[in-house]
Amino acid sequence: MRVESVGTTCPVCGWTGLSVKPYEDWPGLPVPDRARPPYQDTFGGASYEVCRSCGFEFGFDDHPGAGDGVSFDEYRSKWIADGCHWWSQTEPEPNRWDPNEQLRGAGLAP
Repeated sequence: MRVESVGTTCPVCGWTGLSVKPYEDWPGLPVPDRARPPYQDTFGGASYEVCRSCGFEFGFDDHPGAGDGVSFDEYRSKWIADGCHWWSQTEPEPNRWDPNEQLRGAGLAP
């Protein structure tokens, strides 16, 4: 089942519930080939929003001076390898949430 879009799409997991763009000048998906972490160097100021689906924090996880400096692809691969679990402990997983369909719907499936 596809979850209806209610916000901005996460470039890591395809969840459509981000409340704001991840970066000030975010062009949306697909992520341009030229983009490399830290993404704020390419797309401007980060939102620091944490995706409730995968847990990626924009401006932190991709920044080597703060987090691990991982790319969207690297973080996604780890999230998939760990079982694509819903990350948020405060917002419940949406009804009939299917992370694989979410990834496919955003064009991010491996």
